[in-house]
Amino acid sequence: MWSKWETNRFFDELTRVERIKGQTASRGRALFAAHTRRPVLYEGLSLCDPGKWLKVEELVRSMVSSGLDFEVARYAWKLYVGDAEYGCLDGIGGNAMVKLRYVLCFLFEYAATLGIIDVAYIHPDDARSDYHKLWGWSMYGGGTFLSRYDGLQYIRINPLGALPWKWPLPMRPDLVRSGRFSRSFRTMMWSLPMHPACLPATDFSLIRLART
Repeated sequence: MWSKWETNRFFDELTRVERIKGQTASRGRALFAAHTRRPVLYEGLSLCDPGKWLKVEELVRSMVSSGLDFEVARYAWKLYVGDAEYGCLDGIGGNAMVKLRYVLCFLFEYAATLGIIDVAYIHPDDARSDYHKLWGWSMYGGGTFLSRYDGLQYIRINPLGALPWKWPLPMRPDLVRSGRFSRSFRTMMWSLPMHPACLPATDFSLIRLART
């Protein structure tokens, strides 16, 4: 399932960020192909220390410093929020804004859903402010968040996610003995019980996180 999704050429996760308009401009060539980004992000997860919380921005910075970089927008001037003229994303910070939303979507809606990471998430209202400077956003009453994924703050590689790189994380012995944990990440997806995408307050204090 993972390998089929990783190489899929017909779907781009950025389309889940509906407020970024113009993605299908130029006959769909406004964006670089999604199947070229997914393997890079997958490799980026190997930079995380398993069992430890990592801020999403720190993950992105670590990937760039390790040479695991990728581009999302081929023609950033085709992309906009709010208004095509005043909300154009080809200005300073526009590409970074688009890339961050893609990373957030990838982590929250796909990696977390498949159960390989735990996430710390708060309400997206005003969770990020990088889009506030866009005239098109404020002029046309864009709202208090650019995407539903803006509330994603931290991620953590869990025992299931540690399996592809054989990291030594504690697991439930009953699951290991039963063979329900496979050593092949790409073949075990969807054959295992999914981890919850959001953590209970007893495991991680989202209130305390939101105040930091």
